[in-house]
Amino acid sequence: MRFQMSIQFRISVAVLLGLVLSSLVGGVSLYEMSRIRGQIQEIAKTELPLTEILTQVENLHLQQALLLERAYRYGVSKQPATVSALHNQFAQTAGRMGQLLQEGRALALGAVTTTAATQARQTFQGIAQSLRVLAQNHEQLGQLVMETLVKIHGDAVAQTDHLFQRIESQELALITAQNQLKGQLASMLQESAQYAVYKEEQGIYLIGLLLGISVVVGLLFSWRISKEIIQPLTEAAQIADRISENQLDIETPKGQLPEMKRLFRAMTYMVTALKERQRLEQLLLISEKMSSIGRLTAGIAHEINNPLASASMGVQTLKTLLGESPSLDVSKRIDSIERNLDRAATIAQEMLVFSRSESSSLVPIDLQEQVEGALTLLSHKLKDVTVVQQWQQDMPEVCGDFVRLEQAFMNIMSNALDAMAEGGCMEIVGERDEEGAMVRITDHGQGIAPELLSRVFDPFFTTKEVGLGTGLGLSICYNTILEHRGSIEITSEVGVGSCVTVRLPVRQGDC
Repeated sequence: MRFQMSIQFRISVAVLLGLVLSSLVGGVSLYEMSRIRGQIQEIAKTELPLTEILTQVENLHLQQALLLERAYRYGVSKQPATVSALHNQFAQTAGRMGQLLQEGRALALGAVTTTAATQARQTFQGIAQSLRVLAQNHEQLGQLVMETLVKIHGDAVAQTDHLFQRIESQELALITAQNQLKGQLASMLQESAQYAVYKEEQGIYLIGLLLGISVVVGLLFSWRISKEIIQPLTEAAQIADRISENQLDIETPKGQLPEMKRLFRAMTYMVTALKERQRLEQLLLISEKMSSIGRLTAGIAHEINNPLASASMGVQTLKTLLGESPSLDVSKRIDSIERNLDRAATIAQEMLVFSRSESSSLVPIDLQEQVEGALTLLSHKLKDVTVVQQWQQDMPEVCGDFVRLEQAFMNIMSNALDAMAEGGCMEIVGERDEEGAMVRITDHGQGIAPELLSRVFDPFFTTKEVGLGTGLGLSICYNTILEHRGSIEITSEVGVGSCVTVRLPVRQGDC
């Protein structure tokens, strides 16, 4: 339950982070676009009225030029009343022009304090300065025009030539100032448009960047979830399937998350427990089978020994009756009967040894000395075989029945030598492992087929030719090692050879 809640919590956090990041992207984008729109609206609030004011100022300037021209014409034609009316109109236009320029300057100065963009504030400040200069020029021009109109009205037209020259010069300066101001406004409009486009592109880039980061973070988080949660869960499901199919030869991964580590650790313990249970069940099954076969074998051996003893006595009686010089054919037949009786007696004796469970006299045993002693007894079979031994220096002693363990190792090595009838190499390795003292005997003979490997410890099973083995050697070895609380295993590959591994518990104190 805790594991499930932890996984759900991590997935919920991942989803929440994704939602928060997406909301952040959307919020930043909306804020940026809103800020851009606000700045453009602030600039437009000032630009449009200023453009309208300049247009009105230009129109008033044209009206003043027309009024001055008409006043000059009526002054020349001696119409003072008309000149006086034109003078009043000019005064009105001059006042209106001054008022417009004052309003424009106030707008520009107001924009300097309210506009957020630094560049726009600087531009508005320049426009306010230009409007101030323009107002001064219009004021100076108005004074000249008024002075000229006064002279025209006073019938002094001939004295106005130098005034008209000054008016033309002042108008030129005024037109220059107006054009400069129009250029500033046009430049500002263009800069505002470029600024808007730039900010829009910047916003798009920011959105793209944040979305890209979101995608990368999402992919990384998905990869991490897949690696640390989904993939281990898939492996756990596969391991569970193999365990359900009784395939216990598996290696569980370790995992990275604490929950996964606990899960795989529990699975490892379960596999180990199942292996141990399987091993114990197999040992129990073999033990029960050996016990049943032992009881049967003991009965058969006793039943065989009685007629064998009678037959042997009959052969001896027959040899006595025939005397010292029987015919050659009869002598051969009697010898053949005697050999077969001896063989039958040997088999019966082995059957009794297999079935007998004697109380053992346990003594400390050096496995290296015991194996080398068994090799000495088998020296007649080592003619074409090379023996390679490798023993751990601090090889521990075991407790056991010296004779029975020696017989067990002799049977194992005898089988190995029989498998290498044409010669070869037999390797003997002795060392200490986690389960105790271990002796591994390897031959490079013909090997055993996989379908026969599970039967090698069965009584009377042998891969040798008829007459060369009773099939009781490894069975006796198995019983002996089992009675010493040890284990014996065999692996083999056809054409490569076989390996028998014997493990015995290390001696703890006195035997």
